[in-house]
Amino acid sequence: MAEHYVVAYNGQLAEGKTLEVVKQGVAQLFKVDVAKIEHLFTGQWGSIKKGVDEATAKKYQGALAKMGAICKVVTEAQFAELSSAPAVEAKPDPAMSEKPQAKVTMTEDTGLLRSVVKEAPAGLGGLEGISVEENWDQLETHDNTPPPQVDLSGVAMAEVGAELTEHQDIPDLEVDLSEITLDALGVDMSDHQEPPALDVDTSEMILDEPGVTIVEHKPVVEPEIDISKISLE
Repeated sequence: MAEHYVVAYNGQLAEGKTLEVVKQGVAQLFKVDVAKIEHLFTGQWGSIKKGVDEATAKKYQGALAKMGAICKVVTEAQFAELSSAPAVEAKPDPAMSEKPQAKVTMTEDTGLLRSVVKEAPAGLGGLEGISVEENWDQLETHDNTPPPQVDLSGVAMAEVGAELTEHQDIPDLEVDLSEITLDALGVDMSDHQEPPALDVDTSEMILDEPGVTIVEHKPVVEPEIDISKISLE
């Protein structure tokens, strides 16, 4: 017997998604009012779809993930264990709810803009509240790169319009024609020879009179077909 699967959900949100946005997306996916799906966001594991095969359950999981709802595909036995677990408050990832503030300054040595994260956002554990602005010089060191030294003493510029390549005249082709002669117009250039007459011995050949049958005719025997057992109704 094939095993049945359950699409389980407890209100977990994808990173960067808010609770209201996910609710609207799930309601739109199932074409129902938001009030009818409020029970899915209580933090208690519930079933969105159950009694289906694994392939069907994963299709539901992928469609809900696009709406920002992170579901699980579990067996019916696993769902029984999940549903008995205590409820967890459904809320967005705190690391995504607050964006770090950046400070843009102009460097004196290069004149380029630089953006520095002034303070780490909340939800980053031991990094929370750390400021890196005062330690910028330790994080980035700008070295004044000297311009390359190129020796141009052997380089010269010609005048505008000057020909940069030296032109060489190609000498005329010298062909010896002393051994070549031209014959008069209309002369046959080839040595024509008449082919010899074909010698065929026809002494043993005779011609019959017109209308005589050359091949002996043999009468065609008519086929004998037994149709005694064939009837037309």
